[in-house]
Amino acid sequence: MSVAISSVNKLAGPDFPGPMQMATPKMGTSLGEDTRPRYQTIANALEHELALLEPGSPVASEHELAKRFGINRLTAQAALEELERRYIVRRTKGKGTFVARRLPYVVSQTSSPSWSASVRAAGASPSVATVSLQERPASQWVADRLRIAKGRRVFILLRRRFVDGSIAGCTTSYLPGDLLPRFRSRLTETASLHEVLADKYGIEPVRAWVKVELRPAPIDIAAHLELRGTPMVHRLSAALEDPNSGRVVEFGQTWLRPDAVDLVIEMKRSV
Repeated sequence: MSVAISSVNKLAGPDFPGPMQMATPKMGTSLGEDTRPRYQTIANALEHELALLEPGSPVASEHELAKRFGINRLTAQAALEELERRYIVRRTKGKGTFVARRLPYVVSQTSSPSWSASVRAAGASPSVATVSLQERPASQWVADRLRIAKGRRVFILLRRRFVDGSIAGCTTSYLPGDLLPRFRSRLTETASLHEVLADKYGIEPVRAWVKVELRPAPIDIAAHLELRGTPMVHRLSAALEDPNSGRVVEFGQTWLRPDAVDLVIEMKRSV
């Protein structure tokens, strides 16, 4: 039996039945008589149990669930997939299934555009890993978003983003080269981009505009996010400006796993 089930069963007693007592189907119980698909009924029972566990706790495997509920592996798999659709669990190939933690990620007029600052504000530990850093002439598409001439030198930075060590998102950033001399040597693989902009260049960018969409993950993005298939994920596009010069400092597209990040958009009318 997995740790996730065993850890809750320690609470069991005459006044507090453990999950093995609460959710195991018996002849004549509501679970057995429920007219809904069996996998949904089992997923509902498991959802209540998993709410008692800490994020990151391991969840019973398909084999363990099949044995516990007296069902076949396909039904057990469907129950876990249903919990995954609800963002209750997170399944990682080669590692197993775990209770999901969805970190509130707030985008508002006053929230920081820095990933590291936002994650810390939500009470978690942020980290990043650089996948690539390239220097190229700006295409027309990039030039329009950075408000520079086509062909000007730009940096293209691809990074994976983590919350408490688990993959949560990835971002492609486009930055004007003329604003960032010696950028390659100043940005280490794991440094916060916004801390480097502030410490090395005296720039503390603010959001000029933001666009949020729900899109199927492209194949390369799905690989960076360690997703199975190409499910729907959040895509957050944003342009950041230097409030002093008015220059666009960064245009970025961030793809976020919905099972890792609870994207919150807050808007307030200016008085």
